[in-house]
Amino acid sequence: MPRTRKLLSVLLLLILLVNLAPAARPAEAAEAVPEEIRGVWIASVYNIDFPKPGTTTSQQKQQIIDILDTAQSAGLNAVFFQVRPTGDALYKSSLYPWSEVLTGTQGLAPKPLFDPLQVMIDEGKKRGIAIHAWINPYRLTKGSASNPKDSIWDLSSTHPVRQNPSIAVPYTDGKLYLNPGEPAAQNLVVEGVRELVKNYDIAGVVFDDYFYPSGTDKFDDTAAYKKYGGGLSLADWRRKNTTDLVRKTYEAVKAIDSSCLFGVSPSGIWQNSKNSELGSATNGFESYSQIYADTRGWVKEGILDYIAPQIYWPIGYSAADYQVLVDWWSDVCDGTDVKLMISHAAYKVGDSSPAAWTDPMTIPNQIAYNRKKGTVSGSIFYGYSKISSNTLSLRDNLATLFGGGSLPTVTPDPGDGGSQVFENHELRIAYPSNNYKTEYEKTYIIGSADSRYPVTMNGETVARTASGHFACFVALEPGVNTFRFASNGKTIDYKVTCTKGQSTTSAPYQMDSPGFKSGSLAPTSSKSYKVGDKVTLSCIAPSEGKVIANINGTAVALNRGESVSTEGIPCSKFTATYTLPAKAGIGRITVGKPEYVLSYGGKTYKQSAAGTVTLFVPDPQLTVQVTATESIARTGPSSNDSRITPLAKGVTDYVTDEKNGYYKLRYGGYVHKDNVKVVKQTLQKNTITKVTGTRTEKITDIRFTMPVFAPYKLKQNSDSMVFTFYNTVGKEAFTMASSNPLFSAFSFKQDGDNAVYTLTLKQKDGFYGYSMSHENGVLSIKFKNPQDLASGSQTLAGKLILVDAGHGGSDPGAMGPMGKDGPNEAALNLLVAKELETALKARGATVIMTRTQDTSITLDERSAITRTRKPDLSISIHHNSLSSNYDIQKYFGILTMYSENFSSAFAKTMQQTLIAELDGRKDSGTRQTGLAVCRIMDCPSILIEMGYVSNPYEFELLSNSAEIKKEAAAIAKGVENFFVKY
Repeated sequence: MPRTRKLLSVLLLLILLVNLAPAARPAEAAEAVPEEIRGVWIASVYNIDFPKPGTTTSQQKQQIIDILDTAQSAGLNAVFFQVRPTGDALYKSSLYPWSEVLTGTQGLAPKPLFDPLQVMIDEGKKRGIAIHAWINPYRLTKGSASNPKDSIWDLSSTHPVRQNPSIAVPYTDGKLYLNPGEPAAQNLVVEGVRELVKNYDIAGVVFDDYFYPSGTDKFDDTAAYKKYGGGLSLADWRRKNTTDLVRKTYEAVKAIDSSCLFGVSPSGIWQNSKNSELGSATNGFESYSQIYADTRGWVKEGILDYIAPQIYWPIGYSAADYQVLVDWWSDVCDGTDVKLMISHAAYKVGDSSPAAWTDPMTIPNQIAYNRKKGTVSGSIFYGYSKISSNTLSLRDNLATLFGGGSLPTVTPDPGDGGSQVFENHELRIAYPSNNYKTEYEKTYIIGSADSRYPVTMNGETVARTASGHFACFVALEPGVNTFRFASNGKTIDYKVTCTKGQSTTSAPYQMDSPGFKSGSLAPTSSKSYKVGDKVTLSCIAPSEGKVIANINGTAVALNRGESVSTEGIPCSKFTATYTLPAKAGIGRITVGKPEYVLSYGGKTYKQSAAGTVTLFVPDPQLTVQVTATESIARTGPSSNDSRITPLAKGVTDYVTDEKNGYYKLRYGGYVHKDNVKVVKQTLQKNTITKVTGTRTEKITDIRFTMPVFAPYKLKQNSDSMVFTFYNTVGKEAFTMASSNPLFSAFSFKQDGDNAVYTLTLKQKDGFYGYSMSHENGVLSIKFKNPQDLASGSQTLAGKLILVDAGHGGSDPGAMGPMGKDGPNEAALNLLVAKELETALKARGATVIMTRTQDTSITLDERSAITRTRKPDLSISIHHNSLSSNYDIQKYFGILTMYSENFSSAFAKTMQQTLIAELDGRKDSGTRQTGLAVCRIMDCPSILIEMGYVSNPYEFELLSNSAEIKKEAAAIAKGVENFFVKY
């Protein structure tokens, strides 16, 4: 492929990735995996990547610098450095001898003395690259079947195994291994990890995929099995040994430094589905059975910070499809605290078999899939030489996808529990966009830059947050306003055009020849009317003329009105009305387009209006039935008209009018055509013949025997719920049992044609939602009963709670000061939602998430999830913003919103709890609005605006990982408080 086409392919993919990728998010707390890790494996065994054989100390130092420079140029932010390849060390160790790969002799120190790991760490810090210590836990030598090195005498005299040879086992591949079944062997590995974590400022420790050697039928661990087997099968005992090592290592790391990560990069397949119903749809080498590594079990037990399976196959590979395995591992990690990263086969790039590796887009396409999934926290590439040599433009492609090292590296600052430190990020203006146009006389401008360097606007220093974010509120003159921002050698000329005060007056209309002004003939669009409605007729024509309109066979004379500003022939507006009489027929009857006739200067000019007049004559048998799960009902035929009580599926009523895509029903409400089906029928007289009720622990079910599911209205009071069934004859209500936990009384009255039932609440504001269904002539209204907290730590056991992360996918929500390079509203919403999920589950709740990754989901889809799953509570997480004409630095605080009256108690309880639990956060109160995600009747539903993402100072707090955890804990506490209070 020509280079130009390669570059075009990568650029197109980059565009796709920008749309698919979750916005960069702040670092998690110290023990979590930062997003997005972009790493490379640097192998020292057999001198694969480092060091080159026969090189001097100074040459090896330069190799480390070259490796890190190459990684940075490819946009990578982590190096996984193999520091213990075969039971020897590329660092100063009191346990293990100096590695053979450094000098050619195990135990011989480099001269002059040189610590490769320390140099890697020091040089990595200069480039913002984290260093992870890669360890092969059990391999002691690097012999082969033809040239074996499988004796303790192949180890240096200072090697710890020379002092305890019983913990080593020779194997048929010509290598010597530690015996995983010997506790002393496990302890040696763990002590070596402890030494690393104590002595070196490493980001993490990682084991690779070598545990027991494969083909272990000849691995002689018989003596250890007899001594320690404990009745387990040999296979289960071996798996237990490997799991014990992983668990001990994780615990050792965390005991020393909780911020140090521990992970494993195993072979990509745990088990094939043919051998386990839990396995992947693959056919390949299994870690579970062939090297006794229960990698899935480690994730489920949570004894890792991350797992990075080696998925070394391309997309579409039949035996082990990359996408199949990413999906499988995503499912395994879902619901755990273990992050998923993928190890990619960079070493295969350019190979002829399979042919996919000859395509330079194979690895970029894998990265695209990871980001589309939204479950993968990073990528690690094995095959440094292919990156450094830029095989098939691999390094260039990675640099294009990852920013070539120019993207900000986000790392946790241990000094403040998770605040962001953006290293090496350039000056940027996040919002509004450059060349913005506004009618306002003032605007805010938010942006960010490296906190180490000052930012100026038009030469004046700009105040900023600790992380380098800023906001300026500037006055605008009419026309183009230019603001010059500068920092660390970069300058941005930011332009805003203020349209206020600029002339927007159009030239006066000029009629050069007699006739009608174009577009002035009413109606300009088709309109529907009923018998007796007045049709407005109007046009603009020469003032000295006479105008009539022919409509429905009638000539209507128009009256001359106000003059119109024109040049040329003087004009006026002519108007009249016409009352539509009854016509034969039913349904929609076309009257036609009014024809206007102008008499002027002895001549006649004719022109028809653009809109057609139609007459709607109701069919006395035309009814509609609601087919949507719940249909919006309005006071008029427009989405701008007020909402009234939504109608449940099955509600049926006569149609009395049709307009703008809406049907007006006999009871007075309007429903959209898309939410109903038309049925031609004569409805029975709707008489309720029986009213009964039953109660379970969670539900009070009141049933009305009525032939027609009539439209209804719910009036929500603080002490009662009043249902009105229209065009219905009611029946007396039953006496509510005193033991009912929800209602204290139930009463009925007939109000003209309507039946009215009042349910008095036992507790003020104690209402928890309802759902309706009508089957076989019985309307069932299921009301949710109040619920108590469970005892013990699982206070929310038995509670089903929906958590909705607002926006996502193609809808990023509001922008923060980092713009597209930092957390936007959608990303922050998801962070809080995921932490909330964890907090609620820890209290025993079952949690429904509307989204768990950066995906698009419509408001209707979010509401549908609520109506289908029927949770006990619904919580939508959002972050606030304002239009650019506000001084955004003055706006901050938490606001809780709701739509239905009965949700107000939940909103107020939540708001009070958040302010009490989150020190220093401003109380913006509660607000009732018509939010779509809250317009549900199934349960109390709220939307929380956690703060202003567009305020750089509040953004600093909102994007702090420690604060996000506090927010989630406070919301969970608010849920508990609601159940206690109500």
